[in-house]
Amino acid sequence: MAEQTYPSPPPSLSIRRAGVTIRLTPHALVWEDAVTVSHIPYTAITDAEADPFPAYASSLRVTVRDTGTGHPSVYELLCSPRDAAAFAAAITAQIPRNGDRPPPSDQRAITVAPRRDDPPLLERHEPQELATRVLLMLFTLNSLGLIIFGEWFWALMSWCGFIGWYAAGALITLAVNGIRSAWLVITKGVRTEARYSHTEQRRDSAGNSATYQIYTFTDPSGITREYTHIPGDADRSAPKQSRTIRFVPSELYHHDISSTFEVVLAFVTTPLLIAAAIFAAAIGFVNMPGRLFLLLVG
Repeated sequence: MAEQTYPSPPPSLSIRRAGVTIRLTPHALVWEDAVTVSHIPYTAITDAEADPFPAYASSLRVTVRDTGTGHPSVYELLCSPRDAAAFAAAITAQIPRNGDRPPPSDQRAITVAPRRDDPPLLERHEPQELATRVLLMLFTLNSLGLIIFGEWFWALMSWCGFIGWYAAGALITLAVNGIRSAWLVITKGVRTEARYSHTEQRRDSAGNSATYQIYTFTDPSGITREYTHIPGDADRSAPKQSRTIRFVPSELYHHDISSTFEVVLAFVTTPLLIAAAIFAAAIGFVNMPGRLFLLLVG
């Protein structure tokens, strides 16, 4: 009987987003929503990928085989690009290879159980989601204060304040993530050659189709990984057969892959993002709580 080899235990990763919590255990992916808790064995998973969305989000998509429990065939969550990439890589590393996969009779089924109790507030939501809720609460209080003073127009304009503060936070987050990613690439990046594999047509949540070029490379530990490239007009019809990229091992994130263009773009756009964030914050302050503050001190 041939000896089977199994992957090493997965890292301690977790994501909390939009009321959904997912985490990795030694034998299964745990997917917890507001109603149920699903334990998805790695032997039931066929694929895990991170599809980039516009701006600063990615869709973590986990595809599972039918094990006769009536579960969805695809589990999907919109989260940060780093979280999505780290989870997709970690799950892929846990999926048994064809020679290591146990026979169908020995494969564990997906179990779905009702959620018994609610975890603490800070464990149910990501910091960004909590910040948005706090901002919405402050907006509501600001609007009520303006209505008490009879400032109905400025109470309505508070929405601009809410949008301004929200945009400022999003722009600052985007700038910090871009600089951090670029800095990791410069200081810890390992230059490697990625070869063209194939082209995929993917659809986002709005149904819009986009073209992605998939490149493969082998990291220093010998694991084959994928690099997703969004082609421009110049290389849409004839993709390059190889691309030079940098692979960044990290304790917090499994990998961070960037091209030279992406690194330069991060440094060039960061001042523009910060300037736009300051402008958005100024609009936010004028509308919330600027007007209410002037009424109180006047």
